[in-house]
Amino acid sequence: MKFLALCLFIVFFAGCGALKSPKYSKNAQITSFGDKCILVIEAEWPEMAHGPITLLISGTQKVKGLFTIPRTNGIIEPKDIILEYNYYESSVDQIEVHLGQIEFVDKHVIINLQQDFGQGEGVREISFNGRYLLTGVGNCT
Repeated sequence: MKFLALCLFIVFFAGCGALKSPKYSKNAQITSFGDKCILVIEAEWPEMAHGPITLLISGTQKVKGLFTIPRTNGIIEPKDIILEYNYYESSVDQIEVHLGQIEFVDKHVIINLQQDFGQGEGVREISFNGRYLLTGVGNCT
């Protein structure tokens, strides 16, 4: 009986937004804007659940990480990075980056950035940290 209850629980909550993981593209698209380069990474994040009903039927939201950077080679320090989370058909959040770096290696970019919220809050990694294949480098250098 306990096994049956466990199986029903798993099946019932299989679509639960709280159990979904974010999905990130394996590619990072580079475009140029004036004298700056914009690194674009797409993701799909689970929507926030605000009650028992939305916990069960919540969907996902498409998000783009937009990294405005001065170039596409070497190491980029946080002071040279402007990061925005662009929520599809919704809002744009500016994210302040304090620690870490963006590093370009061969045809890949490695993002390792953190926010430092100070005493009591600590350091948190940004959502788009990881290794991505560069595409569309174009005029950015």
